[in-house]
Amino acid sequence: MLVGQLSNPLIVNAIVPILSAALTPLINQTIQSAVHSAIAPLSTKVAQQEQQIAVLQSTNAELVERVADLENDVEELEQYGRRTSLRFHNVAVPSDSNSDNVIVDLVNKKLGVKITHDDINRSHPVGKPNQSGRRQLICRFRNWKLKNEIFMKKKHLKTDPDRIFITEDLTRYRQSIVSNISRAKKSNHVHSFWTNDGRIFLKLSESGEKHLVRSVADLERLVPMLAREAADAAS
Repeated sequence: MLVGQLSNPLIVNAIVPILSAALTPLINQTIQSAVHSAIAPLSTKVAQQEQQIAVLQSTNAELVERVADLENDVEELEQYGRRTSLRFHNVAVPSDSNSDNVIVDLVNKKLGVKITHDDINRSHPVGKPNQSGRRQLICRFRNWKLKNEIFMKKKHLKTDPDRIFITEDLTRYRQSIVSNISRAKKSNHVHSFWTNDGRIFLKLSESGEKHLVRSVADLERLVPMLAREAADAAS
């Protein structure tokens, strides 16, 4: 009789909503429990991996900083090794002439500093001659004091008819900084710049503050134009 009643559409239509209302929460709870049981281990694993990633990122940042510090130390040592050297630019060097002779003659006559061959540790040409046949000479002097005295007299070459000039012997990294500053000066973003014992200084205006430039980051902070150019080149 019960089976017959259940086949009655009126009874079925009355029972289904009641059963649905009663069973739906139980079904949903069962599904949610099953999903939670399946996801919980994955969530734990993801959390562990995120923690590991955070540790690795922190370690990587520390390593990057240490490498940067080491590179800076190496660069400082390299520059220190050049502290007694100067570069003489646009110098006529006869093929049969010893570069030491050229340096001694130039320093004595054009700069008024009395030196002899004994004051030179070593000198030699750098690079190829320019269109005028002139070259760059690098010279390591016996001591820093003499090198500095000669470098301080470079102002005597401002009106030199041969357009000879003197620079300190900088590392490749510092040469690149000076090159960028020179470019910024040509576009009127820098008023003046100079080096002293391997350190690079600049002024943004004639009456402005003197800034020590230790790195490319320092330079780009002082001259944002160079930072924008670097960003454009990287994009």
